[in-house]
Amino acid sequence: MGTDAMLLQRSLELRPSAVGYALGRELAQVAAPRVVLEVPGREVDVWAFAREGRCKASRHEGVHSQFGTTWRRRGELKDHQGTSWLDVEWEGHSLETVMATWELGYNRESANWIIADDMATARAFATALTDFSAMPPNALLVFSNGCWKRDRDSWAAVRAARKEDLILPDDFLEQLGADARHFLSSRATYREFGLPYKRGLLFVGPPGNGKTACLRVLLRDLALPTLVVRGFTSRYGEVEQNVATAFEKAKAAAPCVLVLEDLDVLVRGAALSALLNEIDGLGADTGILTLATSNHPELLDPALADRPSRFDRVYRFDAPAPRDRRRFLAHWNERMQPELRVDEAVVEDLVLRTDTFSFAFLQELVMSAMVRWVAEPGKRAMPELLRAELDSLVIQRRKGAEASPQRSEDEADECRRRLR
Repeated sequence: MGTDAMLLQRSLELRPSAVGYALGRELAQVAAPRVVLEVPGREVDVWAFAREGRCKASRHEGVHSQFGTTWRRRGELKDHQGTSWLDVEWEGHSLETVMATWELGYNRESANWIIADDMATARAFATALTDFSAMPPNALLVFSNGCWKRDRDSWAAVRAARKEDLILPDDFLEQLGADARHFLSSRATYREFGLPYKRGLLFVGPPGNGKTACLRVLLRDLALPTLVVRGFTSRYGEVEQNVATAFEKAKAAAPCVLVLEDLDVLVRGAALSALLNEIDGLGADTGILTLATSNHPELLDPALADRPSRFDRVYRFDAPAPRDRRRFLAHWNERMQPELRVDEAVVEDLVLRTDTFSFAFLQELVMSAMVRWVAEPGKRAMPELLRAELDSLVIQRRKGAEASPQRSEDEADECRRRLR
């Protein structure tokens, strides 16, 4: 279609409250007889849609389009799209998309318009585009400070997770995976027997014993849209509203996995009652698998921890037993360069001296010894370095225990009672 090169600039020069309407009206006039469909600006990302191979996009000739980059981290830039006009090829259809951004008070507003031959094509493209933008295939969605954001780094960690690196009791991971997969494949059965199609699994145990690693492996294997909640507090929004916003997104994305990280910290204060209301209010056919973690289950309110309708199963991640410490150290020993490996007697000595050590402390033991060996290759034997690092870690843990308040036996008993 013929394009007025100054159309975007004229519209953006209007008072902010008039920009959206004026631009939509002018686009409808210049696009005729084609149709124009407006889509909220924050819900679409045409350029990302094209980068993933879902369509082809190019800058519309004769109109200046804003594209730029920002620093993401060392050696890496992040592309961003501003006010722009694109030509799009999608599933045999030729379309155009217009995006405009402008300041309105203290906020930055944005809107998109899709130009197509007919409304059916415009709506079909809008559906594909918003589905992609709402649940991107190459990122987790993380809720923090009152809004959802893509987190590609967390997604990369999930994709890199390997079962082979997990040392858990026999059949633990298999039982957990079977539990989740059976739920996800049983929608018809749940519906037939009138069961609420939702499930909650709670991972509990001291830090460093595999909750996060196990969660990543499970998320990778399930390959479902994943939403992670890391906080319900925000600078301006109310906690109750943030809880509602998080669950609204999960319901829209279902079937999906909703991860609630560090539940004992997440649901303090006003967040508890709001969370209970949302979990209890989930419809009978939502298809949401909720996975929650807690380092301190004894701090969870009984209304959350003791009700099976909220979390149906509790999986414990305790400090590894001698057999699991042996498997873990042997696994790392096999992965090291030949000159860094130690014999079985050294492994066995480490197993005996690391009672109550978490997997995280065991890994730190191995890594710190490797770092010292690499700093001065061959100067000290690896068994000597491992034992020296072990002595340092024991002192470090002892000091940490002395600095932390000890929970009473009554609290420990209450914790065990809740988790029976």
